[in-house]
Amino acid sequence: MKGKALNESEEENYTSLKDLIKNLRLRIFPLSMLALIIALLLGLFTPIDKDQAKYLVEKVYEAYVSELNAREKFSEKVFFIFIHNSQISIMMLLPVMGFAFTLFSMYWSGVTMHAFIIVQPNISRISMIIQLFSVPSTWLELIAYSIAFTESLYSTIMLAKKKNYTFVNLILALLIVESLLLFSACIETLYIMKKV
Repeated sequence: MKGKALNESEEENYTSLKDLIKNLRLRIFPLSMLALIIALLLGLFTPIDKDQAKYLVEKVYEAYVSELNAREKFSEKVFFIFIHNSQISIMMLLPVMGFAFTLFSMYWSGVTMHAFIIVQPNISRISMIIQLFSVPSTWLELIAYSIAFTESLYSTIMLAKKKNYTFVNLILALLIVESLLLFSACIETLYIMKKV
């Protein structure tokens, strides 16, 4: 009797694990992460001339870096970084256009990093990649954006197949993404203030 109960329990665990593996979101997520990294690296290796690079760096300093530097308190810097990333992530979560926007956003980030490499010749592409992926905030952002990308793609597939899709899932994904981005902004701010 006891052995039978154990077998039933094992069977239930096996079935739930099988359902977990079958879950479309879990299958999309690792591919999303890979797609985002590839898009970022493609941007990093996209050739741009020196004038374009200078213009791009000037615009980034004008719109982002100078604004971030103007904020002295830890909380102010965290809030600024979080709001910037949060606005991008909301666009990423949208069905249909969200996953295309995510790939473009990651690609453009790579292009911007390449512009900084051109303007500051003491930074090599390899050192930029090592520095980027050695910071925990990068991985937190990648995970957050991958969740947004996954949910956007998943909701698009469900809507295209005319299957039930509850927007509660979208809200839950948004809450997870924003929590990760807030945590990432705290780590990034600590890193910035430590460097300064």
